[in-house]
This record gives sequence, structure tokens and C-alpha cells, in this order.
Amino acid sequence: MSVVCVAIGGLGFAPASESSGAGLITLCSVWVFVYSLSLAPIGWITVVEVSTPALRAKTASIATVINISAGLLFTYTTPLMLSPQAAGWGTHIGFFYGGTAALYLIPCYFLLPETKGRTSAEIDELFARGIPPRKFRTTVTSYEQAVHVTEEKERAADA
Repeated sequence: MSVVCVAIGGLGFAPASESSGAGLITLCSVWVFVYSLSLAPIGWITVVEVSTPALRAKTASIATVINISAGLLFTYTTPLMLSPQAAGWGTHIGFFYGGTAALYLIPCYFLLPETKGRTSAEIDELFARGIPPRKFRTTVTSYEQAVHVTEEKERAADA
């Protein structure tokens, strides 16, 4: 999505024509398609999946307040950035949003854990042990150790 935003910004350097308008519509459609399949649902799913059951309601509340605040901020400022009477950025606004999206990748890498195949108890254990979120995927939990020991005992008994 960041790359698409930068491409939209780049269209601002092309002279206005029917083909540049079609390119802008195509890029915006690609952005909406990718957003709808990725970030749109993932933000809310992540809030519920990663937070502990005891803090889930508070985490969802804080996430909702942040989401609404950011929405208000960008809903107010985007028309000002686009307007020729104000900032007059036009399609160059794509550079702003592309850069903003790229900056958001940094905290996502460090703060969002991989939860695939993990139970809530395993996620809670990993947080309690202080495992960095980016290492959740490769860290062995006590449940996985217990399953591994049980499997070894069963193999030894079968042999």
C-alpha cells in the first residue's frame, strides 16, 4: 500500500490527461483492494487475538479511541492538503501517505507478534516470559515442550 501511495504521488509529476486520470483511478482501486484484504480487518482481529482475556475490553477500548482520533485527524487535514486554496498538494499527497505507511512498518515489525497456531495461553506465556514479539514464531512454549516429551515417551514405548 505504501508503494501504491508513492506511485500515486508520482502521478502528480505527469501532465493531467485522460491516461494519467485512468492511472490514478487504477492505483486507487488497487490500494482499496489491498487495504480491504489486509489492514482493514487485521487491525481489529489483532487487538482481540493478541490481548490477554483479562485486558481484552480495555485494549479494544484504547484501540477504538486511537482509531477514531486518527480518523478525525486525517478526515480534517486531508481536504486541506488536497485543496488548491490551502496546501494544494493534489496527488503529491501520495508521498505523505506512502511515507506515513512506511514509518508504521517499523513499530509493526517490533511490536506485532506472529500468533499463527498459538493458543491464548501460549501467547500470554510468551508475553509473561518477556519474549520479543518478533520471536514468538520460533520460541518453544511449555505446552509445546510437554507435547514433545509426550511424543518421545510414546515413541519409546512403541519401540
